[in-house]
Amino acid sequence: MSVKYQKKPVRKVEHRRQDEKRLTFLFVTVVSVLAFILLYYLPKATPSRDILLHEGRGLLSKTRLQFVTSGFKETRMNKAPDGQISMTFEIPENRDALWAFGIVESRLNANRLTIRKTVFMANNQGFKFYVNYFAQPVGVMTFLREEKSLIQPSPGVTVPAKPRLVVIIDDFGYSDNEVIRGFLEIPARLTLSIIPGHPFSQWVAEIAQRKHKEVIIHMPMEPENGNNSQGEDKFMLKSTLTPDEVSEKLHLAFDELPTAAGLNNHMGSFFTADSEMMRIVMKSLRKKGIYFIDSMTSSKSAGFEIAQRDGVPAAMRTVFLDNKRDKNEIQKQFDKALEVARRSGKAVAIGHVYPETLSALKALIVSGLLSDVEIVFASEIVS
Repeated sequence: MSVKYQKKPVRKVEHRRQDEKRLTFLFVTVVSVLAFILLYYLPKATPSRDILLHEGRGLLSKTRLQFVTSGFKETRMNKAPDGQISMTFEIPENRDALWAFGIVESRLNANRLTIRKTVFMANNQGFKFYVNYFAQPVGVMTFLREEKSLIQPSPGVTVPAKPRLVVIIDDFGYSDNEVIRGFLEIPARLTLSIIPGHPFSQWVAEIAQRKHKEVIIHMPMEPENGNNSQGEDKFMLKSTLTPDEVSEKLHLAFDELPTAAGLNNHMGSFFTADSEMMRIVMKSLRKKGIYFIDSMTSSKSAGFEIAQRDGVPAAMRTVFLDNKRDKNEIQKQFDKALEVARRSGKAVAIGHVYPETLSALKALIVSGLLSDVEIVFASEIVS
């Protein structure tokens, strides 16, 4: 009798435990489903205004470079206290405002920028776009037709008979091989950019001078990914350096390559975007009487703008020739540079010591496609 009495409570306890397990499983399942629904369907948090302004300004800078490579001449760029950027461009002389309007509108749309307001100038002289990024005003872009009176030479000033093309070849100094010597032997006014701190840096500078090439320093600067080649740490400009340390590294580079007439950045996607650090660089270059070529490894680079403001002769890269190491692609980039030079009077093409680049350049010279364009040193087009 006592055994039967004990079995009944035990059975009840087991059933209760099973019910509790089922309820716990059901509760966890319901909570998980609700959490998934909330995370999936709730609207994402809207980025802050500062983030949108930063992204929008970056896209605007990228678009600005595309306009320059399309033949527009930038005449002014200012930054307002509210963070907006104001840019003014001249429409190519052989193009009208309608053509420019279509180019500008398509480039802005392609870069996810929207036009808040459009103002047209009188007599088809140009237009002004007020630009937004996700409903946040980020800049004002003005495009004007160039008046012929503005481009007439002053008395005594000689206008170049041909459009000018600068060909800068980067990354000399690592080695001595047939490609290196091939560039040195090309009968053209090439600008050779040499990285200090490598076994053949001084050797190639000496040979370049004898071969009537212009030498500039390919100054290592901090990239976004932090990778750099061995031997460059001694010269690497980083955003963590003091002004004295930046000046010392530049001094060391010019001590190693004293025949250098100018300087462009090797890497530097992070460093060149730092306006304060670039001001320190420009102060040193101005004292040495050295020009600066902004390689534009980042659309956020402040190098050219700071150089212009601080009185350092400067220019910026129009095209990279060999991001794709294919002769046909390099030829297309040369064609793009030539088109810009013929339209705006000058262009800067940067390539590297690749056999494909050497072959494409030789083919251009032999074919006579450069007959209406003059290859000049970088020092001849900086301003």
